[in-house]
Amino acid sequence: MRWWTRTRGQVDDLVLLASPNHGIAAADLCVASGNCWPAVWQMATGSHFLTALNAGDETPGAVASTNVYSRTDELVEPSDTVPLAGAANVAVQDVCPGRPVHHGGLLDDAPTWGLVLDALTHAGGADPARFDVATCAQAFAPGITPADAIAGNAELYSRAAQAFSEHDGVSAEPPLRAYAR
Repeated sequence: MRWWTRTRGQVDDLVLLASPNHGIAAADLCVASGNCWPAVWQMATGSHFLTALNAGDETPGAVASTNVYSRTDELVEPSDTVPLAGAANVAVQDVCPGRPVHHGGLLDDAPTWGLVLDALTHAGGADPARFDVATCAQAFAPGITPADAIAGNAELYSRAAQAFSEHDGVSAEPPLRAYAR
């Protein structure tokens, strides 16, 4: 939405799940070591990439933006770096107080599913006032079994670990591409 402005007319809703919009502590720690993977450099607080991405209007165009995140996300921390100005920013715990949801768990979580569905089926972003609190009693999104959730999360985290173990880090943030300058 930021850099390819012509796509804005083709998109009604942008829904982000736990996006590290303003940097995350784990990336900051890695950057301090001086040897991180390129994407981790870009997720650090104050990185050139995030600075360019968030310059000016954080939700440009007439696209309804929704940010669904968790205050118990073990990766995107601190969670208060997620919200974007101009977006419907909804923590799962805003609609289901005390519900623990980890980063990968957002993909199969019933309340997350409900918020995403709300954003996609109504004008504007997700609205917690329309949220059915009975969804808080459901563990998983429709059609997801406990076995699906376990297998999906195991694959997600093992692929991430494999990707990091197979690629050397770099000593600086990669230069911004021309479209982001």
